[in-house]
Amino acid sequence: SAGNRCRSYLALRRRRPSISPLVELAVDTATGDESARNLGEELRLALETVREEYRQAFLLFHEQELSYAEIAAAMDCPVGTIKTWVHRARRELIERLRQREVLAEAPHVVRAV
Repeated sequence: SAGNRCRSYLALRRRRPSISPLVELAVDTATGDESARNLGEELRLALETVREEYRQAFLLFHEQELSYAEIAAAMDCPVGTIKTWVHRARRELIERLRQREVLAEAPHVVRAV
């Protein structure tokens, strides 16, 4: 499975709080610290529902700030597959946040590639 292919994921993780860059990106749309904390928690919850390989590629790209080529090497997949997975994870996150009424129509919360 793709989860098994990501053999180097833990080795590539840099020491950072989970999805902090995502929370920072989302803070622009939130008002105040409490809203930012709530949005951060909503992002974490939504991310848990995303397919495993999408989530891993997404986190390596957004949290660890690895290039597509680095992620492709770590997950033993073609670069095009990684780009697709990151895009799909981003799209699913935005959709789930909209379903939970966390986002209205603000697709810029997660930076575009």
